[in-house]
This record gives sequence, C-alpha cells and structure tokens, in this order.
Amino acid sequence: MNKISDFGFVVIYVLSISFSGLLISLDNNLVDEYEFGLIIPESCTSSSQLSDEYSCEKLFDGLTSVWSDNSNACNDETWIEFYFNREYFIEFIVLRNPESPEWFYTSHKIKNFMIQTTNGTVLTKMLENDDIQQWLDINEYISELKIEILDTYPSEKYGTYPATKDCVLMEVNFYGRIKSSF
Repeated sequence: MNKISDFGFVVIYVLSISFSGLLISLDNNLVDEYEFGLIIPESCTSSSQLSDEYSCEKLFDGLTSVWSDNSNACNDETWIEFYFNREYFIEFIVLRNPESPEWFYTSHKIKNFMIQTTNGTVLTKMLENDDIQQWLDINEYISELKIEILDTYPSEKYGTYPATKDCVLMEVNFYGRIKSSF
C-alpha cells in the first residue's frame, strides 16, 4: 500500500483549496463582482444655483443642506447633471425634498422631472409633495446622469416665513455596483 508523504499531502491540499477558491471567485465575479452600495458622484453641474452654499454638491453630501436654483422657481430650463469617475451599474436613485419645514413649505419643490442617462435612456417621474425618500429604478451602466425639472409644487407661507421663488432639493443618492471588468 502506497502512502502519501507529508509534502505530497500539503501540495494536494493547497492545490485543491486554490482550485476551489478560483472556482468560487470566477462564479462571484460573473454574478456580483462588487458589493452593492452607495455610489457618490465625482462632481456635478447645474443650470443655476442660488450661491456656492446651495450648489449641486450639497445633493450628495449626506447632510440636510439643500441645492437651490437662483430663485427662478425652476421656471427657466433647470437641470442638474451628475458625473462619476467611472462607469457604474446604478440600480436606483433616491431623491428627497428638504426635511426642514421652513425650506419644505416656503420653497418650490420638484414635481415632474425627466432623467437622461449616459446611454440615452429617458425616464420621467413625479415626486410626491412630501419630505420622505422617494426611489426611482435606473438599472443600467452609467457614467453621467441628468435630472431635468419639468414643473414644481408651489411655495407657500409657513408661519412667519414668506413663500420664496427658490426651487430646492435636499438629497440625491445613487445605489448600485461597480461595472465588471469582464
């Protein structure tokens, strides 16, 4: 009866573990190369902004700060474009109107908007007139995404705060995966 030497056993063990790891790695790369999560744009531009304090970067800073147009109530052609440092598979985006009642009531809020992706896909959506997170499925690889505001909910007086012509949005979050290198 032939016995396997200690060295032979170690070599066979290492090879079998390596081969199993390779198979698992290949399977995971094909299905899900990277973990799902929040994807933060590299930069953005907008058709207008009230000031640097209310720039489009405020939309992905994770804070309760807001983007605001230049007080035209989004009546002029108003858009926000996001740029990513590489192509990502964006599954969905989450938009949110301001939490602060002073901002929420006294500002114009986005009602209907259109999204254009890198691939030319156009989606239209209506945001509810509330301050909860609202989701929109994208499900495609993109490196840029443009939100064009079509119309808004009007502003109104809130307590001692007068209605304004500011058009605002508090947050836009992108969720997805990094594009596979295959």
